[in-house]
Amino acid sequence: MNESDFNDVKRQLIRYLSTGLVENAIEYFKACSHSLSDSACAECLGDICFYQRDFAQAIKHYEVATQLAPDQVIARYLFLAGVSNERASNVVDAFKYYQAAIEAEPSFVDTYLELGAMLVKVGDLEGALQCYEDAMEIEPTDFAIHESLVSILGELHKRTPEKYADKYLAVNAEIEKIKHSGKSTPSNRQAAW
Repeated sequence: MNESDFNDVKRQLIRYLSTGLVENAIEYFKACSHSLSDSACAECLGDICFYQRDFAQAIKHYEVATQLAPDQVIARYLFLAGVSNERASNVVDAFKYYQAAIEAEPSFVDTYLELGAMLVKVGDLEGALQCYEDAMEIEPTDFAIHESLVSILGELHKRTPEKYADKYLAVNAEIEKIKHSGKSTPSNRQAAW
């Protein structure tokens, strides 16, 4: 299987996993695994464990994948390294891992949310705002992202109303529109820690 085919398999697997269809993901993986390399299989198994929130097992699979294919970059592995470093108060290293995860898979929204939350903790509200805006570009109907964005903009608006008034009002109007439209997507994300 070539890299393009693996990327297609991975995209479908993640689609199942990120929408809570774990059993479908497992069946899909079983059907495709015979055509995957050992490193690709290990990465997919890591992804399944990641979405089952078995992070220790996910890391073991990701480590196997990277041992078998050292050039393989795995966004969720980098994400977990970021979370681990953040928990250990290694904020600089956590930031680097989060950035690497974003670079590896720009559509993996969880990284933007964790990085945004970390930036709030260290007082970089403008950086957090950028993370949440980027997350909104990826998942525009995710209600939890909207709430995070409103919260950050509310604080920034308090500090410098002239700079953030328009954006704050626009996001509040958008969240109300989404609430009343019935098109919001409830978030199935939980903080990794």
